[in-house]
Amino acid sequence: MSNIVIFLDQEANRADVVLRLQKATQKSLSDIRSSLMNNAPVVEVELFEGDYDSHAKMLRAVMSCMLELSLGCRIYELPEGETMETCSFVDKCEITPTVLENILSEADAELDRQLGE
Repeated sequence: MSNIVIFLDQEANRADVVLRLQKATQKSLSDIRSSLMNNAPVVEVELFEGDYDSHAKMLRAVMSCMLELSLGCRIYELPEGETMETCSFVDKCEITPTVLENILSEADAELDRQLGE
């Protein structure tokens, strides 16, 4: 599983939060506001597709923002290629921020092992 999806509670629709999320995700301010107002994902990324390091860095920045600002969230780890709309068992895919951090830490360790570091 590697598609990470993060929803933030509507309370996150504040200027300070939106600006921090924009810096973390590189999304436009209007896209972030729209996601928050429409209860759509603020982050949806295939973790192991493309540049893992940049995806992991972005996810950690978003999680740091959530923690520092005490934002409510829902995080999902979906099977590769699935979306919230296509996954038939999405209710079983919800994870905690701690689980996401563990996924990232394990992936970092595995990449280091493979690269012989």
